[in-house]
Amino acid sequence: MTEYPWLPQPLEYRDFDNDEARMTDAAYAIFSNDFIDSHPECSGKAVKPILTLLANGMEESFWHLISEEKKKGRPRVFEVQRCERINWPRAVIERLASGDVICLKKLHHEGGKKEWRWKIALNDFSYLVVLAVRRTCFLLRTAYPVTRNHTIVKLANEYASCDRCP
Repeated sequence: MTEYPWLPQPLEYRDFDNDEARMTDAAYAIFSNDFIDSHPECSGKAVKPILTLLANGMEESFWHLISEEKKKGRPRVFEVQRCERINWPRAVIERLASGDVICLKKLHHEGGKKEWRWKIALNDFSYLVVLAVRRTCFLLRTAYPVTRNHTIVKLANEYASCDRCP
């Protein structure tokens, strides 16, 4: 992975004695500070979390930042690498104007619904933030480290063929 000196140091799971609940609490404090108490801006619009509470009592955006859907239709599970990088989404979003990250916009289809999404990635596609476009704001859909080569290739191909974000 390329070095990005402007990215904050990730949390370390071992600093929480490998305790998922303790790490989740610390991650939630960062998420709350970065996306609930204040909102980063992207192209002049606020980036807001999806605050719908899920069955586990967590906001949808937060749960999507720290968990992964291993198999379509199955419950999401806690994912250490995602949680360790809970302080990255805001930093990546705020670097868009500087040109330090890349962004593409793509029409997303799911369950018969369509929405425009912006995918903001590190230049090597090793980390991705996904925002849903709304008229007055963006919604934070998810963010995660990209660890599979085929996913990096897919993102690079999308970037080459899709519209760039303004």
